[in-house]
Amino acid sequence: MNKNVFNLLLIIVILNSFYNVLIQFIQPPLCPKSGPNYKPKCRFYILASDKTDCDDTDDKTQCYGYPKKHDDSNKYFARIVDWYIPSIIFYSLILITSISYFVVPLKVKKIVSFIIVGFAILNSVINIYVNGTDPPSCNLEARKYTDPKCVSSELYTNLVDGWGYPLRHEESIKFHKVHQGMKFPNLISHILLLCLSLFVLLKK
Repeated sequence: MNKNVFNLLLIIVILNSFYNVLIQFIQPPLCPKSGPNYKPKCRFYILASDKTDCDDTDDKTQCYGYPKKHDDSNKYFARIVDWYIPSIIFYSLILITSISYFVVPLKVKKIVSFIIVGFAILNSVINIYVNGTDPPSCNLEARKYTDPKCVSSELYTNLVDGWGYPLRHEESIKFHKVHQGMKFPNLISHILLLCLSLFVLLKK
């Protein structure tokens, strides 16, 4: 296995896994799947459709043009919540394994190196699949969403309006734009990481 290329891959894997563990504790926690939210700021992901509340009525004075939730919206957010802890465990395992390469005995370094390359390939494939199959981010500047299904990344407070709906946090739009802007670079970075991992594997 090419030592220099593997060392580069090792550094990237350590930084990537450390970032993915750290970001889960830095960004606001996920909102509960159901029931009231008691956190001052929490993340919520909505699947919006290309339909609005005006599509249900002929009297356009009785609607506001708000996008309607997609039928799969609750299922989509529930999946994100369910994978929250497993994803932290997964990236922590990659991080621990990668760091252990520096302290394990010489006779098992090669085995550990193959495990690290395997983790890198698996991580890249999972992220490429998720990015490739995930609906696009909603265009908040459009008067009506054109995609039949798009993701709206929201930040909510622990306050509600007169109808009992949670109030959006003042940083909600900024949060959505950051999430939207990271989608494509994240996909490209994992494609490059997959190519590098396969190169290291083939050069063993």
